[in-house]
Amino acid sequence: MNKLEYFTRCMAAECYRSKAWVISAFSVVISQPAVNKQFLSDVERRVFQYQLRRNEAGLPYFIDPDTNSEVVIDDGNADEPVFQFRDTITLPAGTCINLDQDIETTYGAWLFNNILLVYPFGNKIPYAANGYTIKDLETLIEKRLADDPADGTTTTESDPRKQPIYVSEYIRFNEAAGSLTGFTQLCVPAATPMTLTIDPAILKRRDELFAQYKDQLHDPAIQARISEELTQMDRASFEKDPDRGFYYRDKSFSVTRKKLFLFNGSEMGFTGAGKFITSSLNEGINPEDIPDLASGQRYSSFSRGANTALGGVAVKYNLRMFQNVLITPGDCGARLCKPQRLTKSNFDDFVGRYHQVNGKTLPITAADTALIGSEIELRTPLFCHAEHGNFCSICAGDQLASTPDAISTYAASIGSVMMLVSMKKMHGTALKLTKYDYKFRLT
Repeated sequence: MNKLEYFTRCMAAECYRSKAWVISAFSVVISQPAVNKQFLSDVERRVFQYQLRRNEAGLPYFIDPDTNSEVVIDDGNADEPVFQFRDTITLPAGTCINLDQDIETTYGAWLFNNILLVYPFGNKIPYAANGYTIKDLETLIEKRLADDPADGTTTTESDPRKQPIYVSEYIRFNEAAGSLTGFTQLCVPAATPMTLTIDPAILKRRDELFAQYKDQLHDPAIQARISEELTQMDRASFEKDPDRGFYYRDKSFSVTRKKLFLFNGSEMGFTGAGKFITSSLNEGINPEDIPDLASGQRYSSFSRGANTALGGVAVKYNLRMFQNVLITPGDCGARLCKPQRLTKSNFDDFVGRYHQVNGKTLPITAADTALIGSEIELRTPLFCHAEHGNFCSICAGDQLASTPDAISTYAASIGSVMMLVSMKKMHGTALKLTKYDYKFRLT
């Protein structure tokens, strides 16, 4: 039996639910723990038999649960794990219940899909060849999350990709996500030669850019341009590294590796940005740069300590201000609205809100994409007429109305953002350029 055939059988047998099986498949396991099979369930016994062992020659084999005989993995090696997370394979549609088409993927992605998607959701979320980020998954789940039916009935929606995701499924998802931490020693690299060094070609390009812009290095736009080009080169160099998964966050390149290997940049002090420091930590600190570096450290510490109080005060103030405010059902009848232009970037934020058209109040749904690019009359709590200082569900919108007694928590989140911005100063920030759409701001 070859590796792909074996892995296919194991996925069908739900072996991915066993940590011991995953470890045996993706690492070299010399011996297996003693197990009293008398107390194993049928599922546990089957998974235990599928666990990989090593014969006297070191070759991997397993006990076929159907025949109770030893089966050697023909293309397995004695001194290597049978599977690597990045090994590429081609899967035909239907191999995984949430896979609708033939796809080129990896063993790691296949395992990930079964643990994090198939186990909690079945085929409700499609297979992802390159995986999902946590943000991607939370966005998908949030839009479809619903309470479990009280009477035990299921949805009438035939398309699984449109069916609601129930709270019980979300709880299973959290359990599955938590289990992934048990595999960090198998697939998360701690360090590689590339993480400890930098490509000399990048340093050469850095020196060329410093020479090209030697009279403009004080300009933040020039600094951002240099930083962007060099960090992109650094990120691209990791495509050669088999353990490139160590650095996956943008901040790892735009802040951490930039300061360590490229240049320190301008330190923000109490009086604003200081001088542009062209040396990196790896190259050492020049004595004349110490005042600016120390100023940046003091400002970061002050921002994390004293400036967070501003956000903390705002949190407490808003909690007290809105602690007795509720969102009441029904329409207060307000006719004064706020003009609001909808764009591709903000449209999703207004789905579930209400607007007026010719004096009639209408909901904004995900299907109302025709509103993008136009200005609407938005119902808003700003002009709500609800009694006792409350807000009606129409002015507040469906999302806020779903938790009618939590308005103080939403208000307090404003101060939380202020506090987070101050705290982030302690960890370093990246200077970047972005396109400013002045035409949109003038409309």
